[in-house]
Amino acid sequence: MKKRHKIILIIAIAVLVIAVFITHKILTWDEPPFDDSDLAVEWLDIPYDQNALTYFNEAADLIVADKSEHDAFVEQLRNDEYDPALSARFIDKHSRAFEVFKRGLECSKCQCPGVYPLHRPISSLQG
Repeated sequence: MKKRHKIILIIAIAVLVIAVFITHKILTWDEPPFDDSDLAVEWLDIPYDQNALTYFNEAADLIVADKSEHDAFVEQLRNDEYDPALSARFIDKHSRAFEVFKRGLECSKCQCPGVYPLHRPISSLQG
């Protein structure tokens, strides 16, 4: 191989390497991400005793605690059959849950923060 052919081959390889490098840089060019700070969720710092979700969860726990009565009441609602005796017993038995739920309705904020135990008993808030 002549010296001239070697130089042309080396230049061709160099041009090819540079072309591949430039193409790679152009195709992998990354622009900085757009500003999405206005999309971030802002969690308010709401004390447990002022967050309605605390009371709603407590009321749900009080109602679901008695599984047999709860299932019978839900079955009555699903079948569109009204049993006044069962409904009266359910309301009387769960009057505490309705009081807790009413207290939750009086709260001005209801938020489920990301890191917060969803079921925190009200008894732990009062002392």
